Amino acid sequence: MRRTRIRPVMWAAASAVALITAALAMAGCGNTGSTEPALPEPTVASDIQTVRAEATPVPEPQVPPTVSSAKVTPKAVESSVTQSLTTPSNPVIPVKVAPVLPDRVVLNEVDLPDRDLAELAVRLRGAKSSVSEAGSTPPMSVGDQRDFTITNLEDGSPRLITATLQVVSDNAYWFVEDGVTLARDDLAQAASVYEHQVRPAVVGTLGDIASPGLDGDPRLFIIHAVLDGAAGYFGSKDSFPSEVHPHSNESEIIYLDSRAAQHGVDTHLAIIAHELQHAAHFDKDVGEESWVNEGLSEVATQLAGYSVQSPRAFMRRPDTQLNYWPDSPRSTYPHYGAAALFFTYVGQRVGGVENLVELVNEPLDGIAGVRSFLSEHDLTWHQVFADWVVANYLDAEDERYGYLDRRVGIGPVRRLAAGDGRPDSLPQYSARYFRVDTDAESGTITFHGDTEVRQVGTDCPQGPTCWWSGRGDGIDTKLTREFDLTGLDRATLEYQVWHEIEEGWDYGYVQVSDDGGETWYILEGAHTTNDNPSGNGYGSGYTGESREWKRESIDLTEFTGGPVLVRFEYVTDDAVYLDGMLIDGVSIAELGSASADSEWQAEGFSMAGHKLAQDFIVQVVTSTPDGEYTVSQMPLDASNSGWMSLTTPGDGGEIVIVVSPVTAGTRHEAGYVLDFEENQG
Repeated sequence: MRRTRIRPVMWAAASAVALITAALAMAGCGNTGSTEPALPEPTVASDIQTVRAEATPVPEPQVPPTVSSAKVTPKAVESSVTQSLTTPSNPVIPVKVAPVLPDRVVLNEVDLPDRDLAELAVRLRGAKSSVSEAGSTPPMSVGDQRDFTITNLEDGSPRLITATLQVVSDNAYWFVEDGVTLARDDLAQAASVYEHQVRPAVVGTLGDIASPGLDGDPRLFIIHAVLDGAAGYFGSKDSFPSEVHPHSNESEIIYLDSRAAQHGVDTHLAIIAHELQHAAHFDKDVGEESWVNEGLSEVATQLAGYSVQSPRAFMRRPDTQLNYWPDSPRSTYPHYGAAALFFTYVGQRVGGVENLVELVNEPLDGIAGVRSFLSEHDLTWHQVFADWVVANYLDAEDERYGYLDRRVGIGPVRRLAAGDGRPDSLPQYSARYFRVDTDAESGTITFHGDTEVRQVGTDCPQGPTCWWSGRGDGIDTKLTREFDLTGLDRATLEYQVWHEIEEGWDYGYVQVSDDGGETWYILEGAHTTNDNPSGNGYGSGYTGESREWKRESIDLTEFTGGPVLVRFEYVTDDAVYLDGMLIDGVSIAELGSASADSEWQAEGFSMAGHKLAQDFIVQVVTSTPDGEYTVSQMPLDASNSGWMSLTTPGDGGEIVIVVSPVTAGTRHEAGYVLDFEENQG
């Protein structure tokens, strides 16, 4: 992940970091087996000692063997993801397929305002307006020491370390925390492979980091230190002066857990490749959603010549929501796998993984950005998603319903016999697979799905709708209006607030200005907090989960005598977001209610509380005994009900139903009932 945070390699703690968790990275990073060319060695220090690694790799998840349903030559079974991501010129197998799906653009995919850390520092920290200007530092030499602030990714707290520069390569400084020992030969080898294999592959395909950066030095800092919560991370906060973020180290930096580095050069460099994409992506699109950013970083790892094991976890959990990133690090592994496979698949559908650089450069975020990118290749979001979930089951030899460079296979496929229909639910943009179990020659599949789904996790207390901050990574949304306090001796701001915000990393605020917005004061309420372990906060704010609606009453008496602006603001960091903040019943007690939306200026806030229209994609995959298959889409009416008549394919064939809820703008599940009835006679 990444965060203002940090971008860690595989799972970060509930922080907004872009990391890869140490366990994940260690679980399966292998090299290509190619021999490193004879190249000039980087400058190295002479006194790095060898130590024994103590970290224990996480066992690789086991996946049942995959059997392809397509009539094709069987693929060789691979123990890990194939290294090359180039698109082979395999012949496309002719099959009957579902029609192209309509791709409806919906209002709940609004692209929210990106967070501007420099502007926030000026407005809410009182920093000078030139804080984002680049500085200039002299080149560093082996043996130089420097202090760095390291982030504990489990709770966001900072730790100050001193590190010594041990290796200087063409494009990177390689630091090691004092007191940590790494093998000299391993660090030198890692620097050489980075310069001649990893960096050219990632940067050459997906783009480069900002260079020169804030410090005026074109080299990337790679710091090896004892980390908590991740094997590595990229911290976007370091791209800004310390006036902008108090924990900034004011250089472009990737951090590596020294214990992960001790697991070998391959693990070491796989983490760097992952985080390098995060660093490059931040330079192009600061507000990209985690599922897109993490998926592209998994692609970058493979581009650099290293395998990733996260797809195995996803194959065991295909009910994982593709476009959502959980705040619990224990839950992220299948999400890494889903994103890794999806963007690998997208790469082959758009003519090659090298075209994914267009997505890195796409200013829109999340589904909106992917939709825009796919449209440039004459594809639609729902079309590609629907084909992808079938490809994960069929594993065919063609680029639409299979992967051209690897073998996959869904683990859990549920049995569906006559009369088995019962209520079930699924996350959005996930899939569940049902194999029809019958001896009858024909039958009918019926489907009934929810027509609505929650947008957020609560109801508004004073009516059908209330103000909502929106949700997303790296966003800054605001809700502002003027109140005239002229002639008042007292003034009290009253409102109700509900929030589900990533604790200690993201914050919601209430503010007031009495000079037309030139100066803003952050107000302290009964339910705000000054806790700020990550340094992301700007003052007393809402963070964590309120669990229920809270009433606030804040004294504004010192601002009476003229007009004031009242503002609610929600700021998130680079990775992991929850439902955000809801506001209702806003009033100045001495003036009356002010919840009507007509006088509020909303920048990213919107009226929420209504249900979203729920959509489904239901596909029927029929394979015959001789290996041919068809893919059909079940038509659904306005009530999300539909049926299809089926003819069973006989011994050796099978029918599999794939159900996917597909409503954007929510992380809440959708209910449905799928049933099968045998035809008699």
